[in-house]
Amino acid sequence: MAFERTLFEGCKRFGWRLQAFCLMSNHFHLCLSTPLGNLSGGMGWLQGTYAKRFNGYRKVAGHLFQGRFKPLAMEPGTHLKNLVDYIHLNPVRAGLTPADSFRQYRWTSLWYFPKRRTRPEFLDAEWITTSSPITTRPVGRPAWTGA
Repeated sequence: MAFERTLFEGCKRFGWRLQAFCLMSNHFHLCLSTPLGNLSGGMGWLQGTYAKRFNGYRKVAGHLFQGRFKPLAMEPGTHLKNLVDYIHLNPVRAGLTPADSFRQYRWTSLWYFPKRRTRPEFLDAEWITTSSPITTRPVGRPAWTGA
């Protein structure tokens, strides 16, 4: 997948630690840490590089992403775990995969976590060892939303 390859290239290039990602049909979600403090430069590179590659492949021109990215500061612990759960459950909420099989949905980082041998080195699994497993309600809402 072209976006995933570009994201992974960006993680290596900018020294990012990726906790979670999810690619949707018209947007993406990322949870990452930037030890070098280079989020703006890295996101500019990621979005610009992917747009150039996509447009070159499709032989079209123009922006792919609407507006600027929206960064949020997040501390480790429960809030980080909730954010990672939110990202991984996006395909369920959008109706792209059933709640009982969201772990097999190919376009999230959750797909990589059981694959220790092929998991990229920058994909940070530390949040898994410090938190409880993802739980969903029948409609695919995380239990922590209270919905």
